[in-house]
Amino acid sequence: MSMPSSTRAPAASSQLGSLNTRIVESVSDCVAILALDGQLLYLNSAGPKLMELAADSVILNRPFAELFESDSKAAVQSGVV
Repeated sequence: MSMPSSTRAPAASSQLGSLNTRIVESVSDCVAILALDGQLLYLNSAGPKLMELAADSVILNRPFAELFESDSKAAVQSGVV
């Protein structure tokens, strides 16, 4: 059972966040975190490679659907919203 974050010691919360980040970064799948409005907040290191994006692409804080070709964009938008 998970404790609410307000009951965790700050050091424990920091360690948990670090562990979660290491786990997400170690997988070979694309892991994306989106805001409720569809803005891309986080993309793990495998994401750009799998999505065939240039390494220097500025992709965070943009609508996730913008990263897809027009024929896929509608499907992505309907899945996000």
